[in-house]
Amino acid sequence: MISFIYNGTPEGAHIGITTKKFNQTEFLIGEGEKEWSFSAAGFLMTSGVEIKDYGSWWNPGDVISIKIDKVLGNLEFFINGNS
Repeated sequence: MISFIYNGTPEGAHIGITTKKFNQTEFLIGEGEKEWSFSAAGFLMTSGVEIKDYGSWWNPGDVISIKIDKVLGNLEFFINGNS
C-alpha cells in the first residue's frame, strides 16, 4: 500500500496508477488509457472520463492510500484507512 498526507492543494489533485508513457507535464493521472485515479473531489477517473463518485472530498491532513493487488487485478483507494 502507498500513502501520502493531503496538504490541501487544489481540487485537481489525483492519486493513481499509470503507464510508463505518462507525461505529468501535460496530463492528470487517469486521463490516458490504462490509467486509473482517485481525485481530491472524490471521483474515479480512467481514460479521461469521470466514471464514479467513489468517496468524499479530501481534507487537509487526510491520509490517502492506494492498494494494488496484481494477482487478483484489484485497485482500491482509501481515505484515512477507509475504502
